[in-house]
Amino acid sequence: MTEDKLTQEEKVTLPAIKDMADLDDYDEEFYKLLKTQSYPSVPEVDDQIRRAIFKFISSYSQTMVEVRRTGEVRQDETVTTALTVCLLKGYELGRKLRWPLTKKRR
Repeated sequence: MTEDKLTQEEKVTLPAIKDMADLDDYDEEFYKLLKTQSYPSVPEVDDQIRRAIFKFISSYSQTMVEVRRTGEVRQDETVTTALTVCLLKGYELGRKLRWPLTKKRR
């Protein structure tokens, strides 16, 4: 019996495809809480922290571009997946670090 394995392209885009297929099936209370969250404006974020974030997103988006070149991946699915991954990674990092992005760590 052969194993059906997902390709890298499928692994990257499957969550976004599933999420975009049913936008009405979500946690409404959590969504409302997300909308109430404030965030620093770009100039408020420490310059080096902002550049580190930019570099991370740039390197991740480059990976997504490589995946897109290997097959038929729609642009909106790729962008949605990339943004979701960056958001979740940022959330986890924020929980670990417990210091604001608006001031230097040093």
